[in-house]
Parts: sequence; C-alpha cells; structure tokens
Amino acid sequence: MKCKRLFSIFCTTALSVMSLGQSLTPAAPVFPAAVTAYAEETASMVTLNGLTFSIFSDHAEVTECVRSYEGELIIPDEMNGVPVTSIGFSSIAGCEKITSVTIPDTVTSINVYAFQACSSLASVTIPDSVTFIGDNAFVGTKWLEAKQEEDPFVVVNGILIDGKTCSGDIVIPDSVTMIGDGAFSGCHEITSVVIPDFVTKIGTDAFSNCAYLSSVSIPDSVTEIPAWAFYGTGLTSVVIPDSVTSIDDRAFCLCYQLETITIPESVAYIGFETFDSTYWMSSQQTADPLVIVNGILINGKTYEGDLVIPDSVTMIADGAFNECKTITALTIPDSVTRIGGHAFQDCTMLETGVMAGSVTDMGEYAFNWCSNLASVTLSASLKSIEKDTFTYCDILHEIDIPASVSSIGEDSFHGCRMLETITINNPDCSIFDQSDTICTEKDKDLKRYIFDGVIWGYGGSTAQAYAEKYAYRFKDIEEDRDPVQITEGGLKFNVYPHHAAVCGCSSGALEHITIPSTVNGVPVTGIEEYGLAFCTASSVTLPASVTKIEPYALYNCNMLASVTILNPDCKIGDIQGTISNALDDTTGREYFTGTIKGYEGSTAQAYALKYGCTFEAISSITGDANGDGEFNVSDVVILQKWLLAVPDTHFADWRAANFYPDDRLDVFDLCLMKRALIYGTQNIAP
Repeated sequence: MKCKRLFSIFCTTALSVMSLGQSLTPAAPVFPAAVTAYAEETASMVTLNGLTFSIFSDHAEVTECVRSYEGELIIPDEMNGVPVTSIGFSSIAGCEKITSVTIPDTVTSINVYAFQACSSLASVTIPDSVTFIGDNAFVGTKWLEAKQEEDPFVVVNGILIDGKTCSGDIVIPDSVTMIGDGAFSGCHEITSVVIPDFVTKIGTDAFSNCAYLSSVSIPDSVTEIPAWAFYGTGLTSVVIPDSVTSIDDRAFCLCYQLETITIPESVAYIGFETFDSTYWMSSQQTADPLVIVNGILINGKTYEGDLVIPDSVTMIADGAFNECKTITALTIPDSVTRIGGHAFQDCTMLETGVMAGSVTDMGEYAFNWCSNLASVTLSASLKSIEKDTFTYCDILHEIDIPASVSSIGEDSFHGCRMLETITINNPDCSIFDQSDTICTEKDKDLKRYIFDGVIWGYGGSTAQAYAEKYAYRFKDIEEDRDPVQITEGGLKFNVYPHHAAVCGCSSGALEHITIPSTVNGVPVTGIEEYGLAFCTASSVTLPASVTKIEPYALYNCNMLASVTILNPDCKIGDIQGTISNALDDTTGREYFTGTIKGYEGSTAQAYALKYGCTFEAISSITGDANGDGEFNVSDVVILQKWLLAVPDTHFADWRAANFYPDDRLDVFDLCLMKRALIYGTQNIAP
C-alpha cells in the first residue's frame, strides 16, 4: 500500500513539474536563423475635415491641421472605430483663424505646442479626462492671455500649466496637484516658491532658467525631481524630502550659487549631469574627484590616470565621466550593477575597460567616441548593448559579447574602424537590422556601411543570419574556433563550447579504455582522426554520447581485441582502417581481428559486416541511463534533470531510459522508471 501511494505521488509530482519539460529523442539545440529589428506599431494616416489623424490599433491621435482652418474646431471623439485620445506635438500650432476648440472626453493628453500661435483662439473646452498638458501647449493664444489676466496661476484639471506672469515670493494654490512642464520656465520675476502638500508631481523644465529664484520648498508628497526642473536657477540651498526616489537629468545643473544640498537615502537614481556647474559640485570634487551619493557615482570628470571604481559604488550615473580626457584604464568591481548612458562617452584617453560580472545594465552611448579604447571585457550578466554604445571606438580590435546579452542596439559598433572580430555568444540575440549596427567603414560603391572583420556565432544563429544578409564574414564558434585541449584519465580531449572529442592517448600503458560521456561539463561526442591510433589498449568502450568516429580513429592498435559502441546510430568512418589492429602484407590494407560489440541493427553491426569483423550483439540494462552498469536512483535523477532542461545533463544511453516504448523521453518514462525502481523491472507495464 505504501509503495502504491509513493508511486502515485511520484507521477503526480512529475506530471506537474514536467509539464514544461523536454520530450522526444535527445538532440542538439535548434537555433532560430533570424535578424531582429526593433519596431514600434506603425500607424495609418487619415485626414477628415482638415484634421489629420494617426490611427493605431486601440487609439487615434491628432497629428496635423490645415493652416487655413477657420472658426470653431470640434475634435471628434473617435476615428476609424478607435477613440481619439491625444492631441499631438504642435499638431494645430499656427492655425491663426481658429477661434474656438472643443475637446472630447476621450482625450487624455494635450501635447507640447499643440495650439501654439493660434492667435485667434479665444475659447477652449477642456474635459476632465485630460490629465496631461504639455509645455507651451497654448502659448500665443487669446485664451491663455485671458486666463493670465484673470489669475497668474493658470490651472486646468489641477494642472498648473502657466505661471510665467507671477512675481516675487509665490505660494502654489492648494487646488494644484501637478505643476506642468515648463510652467514657470524663464520667469525672471519669481524669487521664492512654496509648493503645498497637494502637489504630487513637478513637471519637466518647470522652473528652469528662473534666474532669481533663490529658494524652494518641496513637500513630502513629491516622489521625483524631473529633468531640468530647476536648471539655471538662482537657488543657494535645497532640501530634498525623504519621499523623493529619483533626481533626473540636469535637474539642478547650472545653479551656480547652489552651495548646500540635502539628499536623503531614499534617492536611488541621479541622472545625467544633475548637479554639474554648481558650487556644491565644485566643492565635492575638491574633496574627492569621485563624487558618490548613496552608492551612485555621479561625477568623476576630474579623475586622472588608471581608475578603479570603489566597492562602495553600486551605480555609475549617466554621464558620470562624460568627456573626461584624463582616465586611461577602467576597472569596475562586483558591487556595480548599472553603468549609465553616456557614462564614459568621449573619454578619448581610455585604453582598457574591465567590468565585473555583476553589471546587468549599460545605457546608450556608454563608451561612444572612446577613440583609444583597445580592449573591453563585458560583464557575463549584461542584458543588452544599447544604441551607439561603442560607436567610433577606433582602435577596438575585438570584443566578446556574453551569452547573457539578448539584444544589440542601433549603431552599437558603428565606425569601429579596426574591429577585427566580434563574438556573439547568444544564438538568439536580437541585432538591429541595418548594416552599420556593426561596421568599420562606408563603401562608396555599395553606398552602405560594411564590416571588414569576422562575426563569430553559432550555426543557425541570428549572428549568422545578420552576417549573411549583409555579406559579412561569419565563423561558427563550434566548428571553426580552436578548442581547449585537456587530459583526463589518460586520454586527451579537444574541448569545444558545447562538446568534446577524444584526440589522443597520453599514456601507452592503458589496458582498458572507457571513454567518459562528459568532460568539463560537455558531452564527449566523437573520436577525432587518429585520436586513438597506435594505442596499446586491449579494449575500448565508447559511450552513447559518441555520435561520430572519424576515419583512422582506432588505426593500428596492435593489442586491441574488442571495441564496444553503445550508440546504435554512431557514424563510423567508412574505411577499413578506422578500426584496425593488423596489416595485410599482400594488399597493404589494415584490418581488425578482434570483436566489435554493439546493438542489433546498429551502425557498429553494419561496419563489422562490411569489413569482415566479428560482431557481438549486446543488450542494455534497462534503466541504466548514466551507463554505470546498474539501474539505481542516479538514473532517475539524470532523467528528471534532463526533462527539466538542467544544463550539462547528458545520457550514456538514452534508450535505457525509454520505458514507454515510443522512442521518445517524457514524463511517462520518468513515472515508469520510478515504478520499476520501487517494484522491480519485472512489473513496469503502463
């Protein structure tokens, strides 16, 4: 009873765990041959009553209006069966004869400059559905001028869209929940700002170039300081509240008088040149050329010589070393997980770069224009190579892109004039589909960019497809690259990335040779030409992992009495000297006087019959998947690991695990194998 219950648990568990497992006969992986180009949804264009719309699958956007349009403009709520949700960038700008606009309640956004310079526009109906109004959306309209005369704070649906006529010390009204993009940009009359707790968002560019703005109170309700928010202001000090988690690009850049900044530990992201050209930054650089805030290295532009990033750094900010002409070498430690965009752009004296395996993300233009960068070692955890990452790295000779990289972006290796080899280890890596993604120069005759080097990848991979599409040279990693040679158990092996082959015998004293099914974590799949020639062993056993025996592999092995071939489909070099231990003095031909052992109907039997060798049929031990001569729990484990696609899992004889007679391995074989182990092989019927 206990055994039956145990078997039931085995099957139930296996069926649930293996539902996504492998099936069919074990085989080499199949790689898709495709070049991937990044693409966004393409919109169709429709024009009706003077308005042009971009039609997407689930929404439409107003993109243009004829400049001669007169009078009242009513924007429809749907077009071609989808709702109109957006009024696009500058879409109705300059329509000087429009006097009124009615916007439907399907619209949620009015984008930058949407109605700019509509000089006759005096009436605008904006529904409650609108949650975003872009910078200068209504600038140059009578409607905005009238609103400014009513109240210097122009507020729509809780969005403060304009305050440029304000002056002095100002307090944002409690009715405001969002300060719009550019709402106060360029206002030279305001001197201080108090932002109430009702405000949850400050827009991009909101207070930029407010030259006389010397103080600001930011409430705990704000979670982000956006790009350019206080760029070029007269701030002298600022306290960032604990609620803020990010401070974006150039938010306080060019605030020359800014001396003190309180940055809480809650801030986990600081953008491109956020505090550059401030008194605070200058004093920080004087104390230490590497300016680090909350583990983020935000500026290192005054550093000189070979640079080793401190272990306290977890992120290198966007543009942290941009245009630094004085660093010569770079080492990034395990603590760092992200390298920001433009981080080392135009570091023209940088010669080498080594990043630890902890780096997972690297932004656009990270090493762009590093004209002296000769070598770089990428992280084994890196997810992607973004747009223009290594553009114009003139003397970069080779680069190895790890298998972790899933995409290579536009112009990533554009203009790398001396690039000779690029190795792409992920067979499914998406490569931006244009010739200058990887290129060395422009061909005047072909009128396109070309690559003079070699792209290394796997057969059938996207790297091969890309190379073939643009007539670039391609080499197969598995077939063309020099292997690593190792010695194990007296045998020599050539080890390739995904397989190994016997290439020699290091000791002539081996009496019995049993070739292992794996070495260095990869399957042993063959014996190379002359691999075991002249060996003095009396017996050789080849595991089921061996799929090919090259010609002369066992040539002139004088003491050889038996060869056991456990793979029934093994390809055997079709010459008499492939397996031989004697020479015919009359004909000069090699032959074999010993016994070849294999399965009935196998290639071993066919070879023996063709060349007059003695053949002895063998029978496998049912369940002995790992080829250790017995059926036990280790055979169950290897089948379970294989079904779960655990890397480097290989069978000595997969047919021994084929309990359900269908010439494929799946969860049913696992259940029956476990049943056989419990009850005995005499009772395994499904």
